[in-house]
Amino acid sequence: MDEQTFNALRYPFPFLMNPLAETLQKHTDRQWIDGELRHLLSEMHREQIKRAKTAYITAVWYPTTESRKMVPLCRFMLWTLYADDIHEQCTAEQLGQMKERSLAVLRGDATAAEAEVVLGDQLEALRNELLQFLSPPAVSYFAQRLGTYYDGVIREAPYRTSRTHPPLDTFMRIREDSVCIVPFLALIEVETGTSLPRHIHDHPTILRLETLCARLIAWFNDFQSIVKDELSDGTYFNLVKVLQHSEGFSPAGAREKALQIHAEDVTEFIHLQATLPDFGPHHDATVNYVHHISLLPSGWKAMDRILDRYQPTGFAQGEVWKEALQRQGGSYSDGSSC
Repeated sequence: MDEQTFNALRYPFPFLMNPLAETLQKHTDRQWIDGELRHLLSEMHREQIKRAKTAYITAVWYPTTESRKMVPLCRFMLWTLYADDIHEQCTAEQLGQMKERSLAVLRGDATAAEAEVVLGDQLEALRNELLQFLSPPAVSYFAQRLGTYYDGVIREAPYRTSRTHPPLDTFMRIREDSVCIVPFLALIEVETGTSLPRHIHDHPTILRLETLCARLIAWFNDFQSIVKDELSDGTYFNLVKVLQHSEGFSPAGAREKALQIHAEDVTEFIHLQATLPDFGPHHDATVNYVHHISLLPSGWKAMDRILDRYQPTGFAQGEVWKEALQRQGGSYSDGSSC
């Protein structure tokens, strides 16, 4: 991302870094990328995955979490990186089956062996780790929020397959889900140790703040991933490209409009955070929850300068993931694989 754009994407939110970041990154590299997930990718492509520094991203999103609680958070962050690239190779029908099987594992309704879904072993381990810190209903709520991510990528798939750009409003509604931010918000309880009642999570103001957090990171990500999206044929779900192709903006005009959309979302987040309704005995905990939500956009921006994922050599392209899926052996009711 160029310096001018980087500076224009401003967040008045705090930035903190968990001091365990480097230790957790070494664990991620050795235990998972070169260990449990070694069979999926060649050494060269595993090194590309390592340069994404997923544990560092986890460290800025959960900056005060202790070591043992960080393990499932880091595992989930790595899962999203693998899953994001894998899911781009799948049809909507295949993704629907992946959603059903993956959430069954996460809810405890099926084992990874029974589900036979790619990365199912990671979700099974994640569930077992989360249950050390969250109640079964909280883990089920997390699974529900992950379901919204799957709903997003399922709705994306027909546009990718047909190589068409969706209308802007449709794109925004889908992107809010497919960026996979809201599931991470459901895990803030791991850090704070405070379980908010469901009626607070379902409050329109809280839901809107969660959506705005997802949008802010999505728009920032769309700026930083333009090169990656062009190389991986993923421009159909990039805000700047959708503004060009669906709304008729010039390249420069699309950039300015995207910056405007981002700025308006920042302003709305600040307003809602400053004018929260009274949540009674849960008010202080809710204020703290919203504070933790605000750490995600500022943390994502801070990580931009040390991430290699969005450089031309920083990610494994589509054919690599297709081969990885074939090695994994995941199949679906129609006998196909992604």
